[in-house]
Amino acid sequence: MKAASDQGYFSALAYDLRVRARLIDAGVITPTDVDGYLAGLPELETQAEALGIPQPALVSATSAPAPAPQPVAAAPAPAPTASSAAVEDDVDIDDAADEAGEA
Repeated sequence: MKAASDQGYFSALAYDLRVRARLIDAGVITPTDVDGYLAGLPELETQAEALGIPQPALVSATSAPAPAPQPVAAAPAPAPTASSAAVEDDVDIDDAADEAGEA
């Protein structure tokens, strides 16, 4: 099994969350490789700077949740008209010909 570092340009992407499971399944990397990579990452939280830009996708504890969607009432089925009722009562011409032995 090749280590992720043996993959050249691919090594930077080997631990990407979007492809990690596929690479583990394919045998390119192992869960031990992933654990070692994550353990070797430096802790940079103390160097991070907050930008102060609100993120609308995140709901804070003080904001109210969005209202639940209301079900849409189904429209009633249209009443049959006189012309549609007459068509249902008519005998299909093809069936009558088949029963008479005509093709």
